[in-house]
Amino acid sequence: SKRLGNAVDPFGALDKYGADAVRWYMLTNSSPWENLKFDPEGVDEIRRKFFGTLYNTYGFFALYANVDGWNQEQGAKNQDLQEIDKWVLSRLNSLVKEVTTAYEAYESGPRYLGLRARRPEQLVRASQPQAFLGWRDGC
Repeated sequence: SKRLGNAVDPFGALDKYGADAVRWYMLTNSSPWENLKFDPEGVDEIRRKFFGTLYNTYGFFALYANVDGWNQEQGAKNQDLQEIDKWVLSRLNSLVKEVTTAYEAYESGPRYLGLRARRPEQLVRASQPQAFLGWRDGC
């Protein structure tokens, strides 16, 4: 509180952790109508574990997609997709449906926790044999 002098400087938090990490922390840790106990360590954890994982997962994809000259517009037809690719698309469509339902119901925190629990690094580990062994063969 301002009266007690323990208020968090929002601009300092944004500078230190970034706007996305602060926003995500606020969305996932309480509903908008509830008081939020701001924890800098919680924001840092979000920044490292959630956004760091997303950044590394995208970096993995971008590295191998660029090496192979992958073009999004060429894409692959559904019958050409590997089982792991179909699974990823299924998970993506389920996530889109879940988040859309949450937005329409004005729910934020609990629904996003489900997103945070999904582990992109597991997907990367599962798809590495495809990326290293079969990507160039059109798999």
